[in-house]
Amino acid sequence: NPQAYLQQYGVQLLDASTLVQQARSAGVVEDISAPAGS
Repeated sequence: NPQAYLQQYGVQLLDASTLVQQARSAGVVEDISAPAGS
């Protein structure tokens, strides 16, 4: 059910960049984000 998935995970997906920032500030230096051509 895509809608249920979006309801449960949509916020996390939209906030992925913030999660990456938090991980890096915690000492994680690997590129854990999805490739975005940057």
